[in-house]
Amino acid sequence: MKIIFLHPHKTGGTAVTRKFNVVRTHRTYKSINFFSKDILKNNFKDILLNLRLLNQPKPEFINTKTRNKKLYYIGIVRNPYRRICSWFNNVQNDKFHQKRFNYNKNMDMFEFIKKNENSLPLKPMTYWFTDWSGNLIIDKFIRNENLQNDLNIILKELDYRNINLEYINRAKKEYNYKKILDENSISWIANNHHEDFKNFGYSKEI
Repeated sequence: MKIIFLHPHKTGGTAVTRKFNVVRTHRTYKSINFFSKDILKNNFKDILLNLRLLNQPKPEFINTKTRNKKLYYIGIVRNPYRRICSWFNNVQNDKFHQKRFNYNKNMDMFEFIKKNENSLPLKPMTYWFTDWSGNLIIDKFIRNENLQNDLNIILKELDYRNINLEYINRAKKEYNYKKILDENSISWIANNHHEDFKNFGYSKEI
């Protein structure tokens, strides 16, 4: 069996990909299967967004001892509030991202979200894990909040050795995500990332 990790921004996926020595990439399942016949069911903006991802390398797979030739997709997820706050904090401290995502130092979180709400990092995690027909394709998901334990449970089921993760890409500056969030941002995340709360068992309570 071949394991493939799908890694939305700010979920801790870098720790996983580095441990397995596989390429770090933010490709969606849609972009991996870009030339599907179902692509025309989607709007032009989504098609264009995934077309641009073709410049990134495809996720590399990890072979297990299981002889099944199936591709086994594992999605890496995180509390939606924390993930979006983490991305905002990342942009605040990265000059390259500031320019790319039209950030200025006087911008609050909701203003940043509204300027970039159609960008890939602000897409729901479910977006990474669905095909062009909207079907959720991952076999399992692992939570950032319990990353190593969740992953080792799955690896044991697949007859693969346990691993120890080293957390990578920590925030350059410590921050309290609850202080970053405002009422508008909370409402936007709760509504636009509703499927993430539902699919991955997160509470909408702050």
